[in-house]
Amino acid sequence: VTQTNEGLKSVANAAVMVLFTSFASLLFPSLTQVQDPIFTLLAPGNHPEGVTAGVSAALPLLFSVLIFQNIVPSLAKLLDFDRTKTTASIAIGSAIPMFMYIAWCYAVLGGGLDNSISGGNAALFTTFSAAALVGSSTACVMSLAEEFESIIGGMNIDAMIESDTINDRFSLPAVTLSITPPAMLALAFANGGDFTGALHFGGAFISPFLYGILPIMLFQSMQKDDNQGSTGRLSSAWNIPQVCLGAGTFGFLIQEISHDF
Repeated sequence: VTQTNEGLKSVANAAVMVLFTSFASLLFPSLTQVQDPIFTLLAPGNHPEGVTAGVSAALPLLFSVLIFQNIVPSLAKLLDFDRTKTTASIAIGSAIPMFMYIAWCYAVLGGGLDNSISGGNAALFTTFSAAALVGSSTACVMSLAEEFESIIGGMNIDAMIESDTINDRFSLPAVTLSITPPAMLALAFANGGDFTGALHFGGAFISPFLYGILPIMLFQSMQKDDNQGSTGRLSSAWNIPQVCLGAGTFGFLIQEISHDF
């Protein structure tokens, strides 16, 4: 449980290799069995209230996926804090799942995946699901442990200052705090129920705060500290992204509040 980052990376890499292999084994035969490829690509959306309402309903999910940013500190540490490697890793690592999802949706909407699974590839589907669960769980535990490690370490500032080395191993308390709450929730819902309501609340209200409002607050705080130490000021162009992000976040929150309440 408290392996080094390198050890956890090896576990995640093994899960990813199994996931890619099983995914390709499922997808490629499925693509050849799509009933009408052109119609599948050009088919209109089927949301009863139109495309705009469909996109609006999906926004909480889109915000929820931003949680992948929590793994960035661990990723940067694994890459020795190299900016180029970290940027490339985030960009490529974000693009690959998107293309996989698009290809998966294409196979499902075209009927090819159903035919492939019914044709005897159920074991591959199970393997794919298990590999996705192991890989995503490992990444989530690493990101949560990194956050808890910073909180625990922050309680002992003197030890952090005296230490000149970067700790590449998560402590047992940090890992325990990361694993225990989700494990307890999983056991509580083992006999039925789902997390749909909790996922919707997290995507609709918590994620916009974490990834829309809080970054602006942190940037403003850093900018204020920098201005106190220098006479120059940042160009007003830096405020444009903040205004766009803040306006979009508040607009989304107002929409969700009016829709839910």
